[in-house]
Amino acid sequence: MTYFCRRDQETGETTIESLAELPGFEEAVADQYLADLFAEGWMEAVS
Repeated sequence: MTYFCRRDQETGETTIESLAELPGFEEAVADQYLADLFAEGWMEAVS
């Protein structure tokens, strides 16, 4: 399983989440490499 960290801009709190729990992740990686999704800002857009 792969995880990513996200920081809340208001509180400064950091959370660790499983990539598989992001909405649409399975479909997105079926079409593109994970590195491409990261570079394009896809994870920020859905989280």
